[in-house]
Amino acid sequence: MSSFIRIGEIGFGIDNDCLRTFVGSCVAIVLHDPVNRTAALAHVQLPECTEHSPLDLGRYADTAVPELVRRLQQRSRLTVSPVAHIAGGADMFPIAQARSVGRLNTKAVKGLLLSHRIPILTESCGGNLARRLLFDIQAGSLQVEMIEPPPIVVRPVGVKP
Repeated sequence: MSSFIRIGEIGFGIDNDCLRTFVGSCVAIVLHDPVNRTAALAHVQLPECTEHSPLDLGRYADTAVPELVRRLQQRSRLTVSPVAHIAGGADMFPIAQARSVGRLNTKAVKGLLLSHRIPILTESCGGNLARRLLFDIQAGSLQVEMIEPPPIVVRPVGVKP
């Protein structure tokens, strides 16, 4: 089965399942337990939460990482030793590069994974392109497709197509 994870959501899968999402400045965090063949994916929009809402645990890096760990532990048969796969964190709005949400998201996610002693196995972060992701739980592989923006047709002012 294939599940699509939207902004702020956390998805879970087992065995032959696939987890999918689409990110720009958001960061997708996949925690994968290859022994138990389980995985959870969070679609993180912002680095930290100012007020914790039980409905938005996947929206913020500081709530998503502990929740991913909790969900894997809850559903695994044995001790969990997850590895991480991360992607996204693009600079989608080049004018605001000094305070790039993508960079802040990536930095927060990496720091939280390090503090939880979860190694990052694969990473596709930064740049200025959105990404389409597919995580195959059985294979333990993250497929990342960079999405080029469509061309923009600019017409002279006052001219109708």
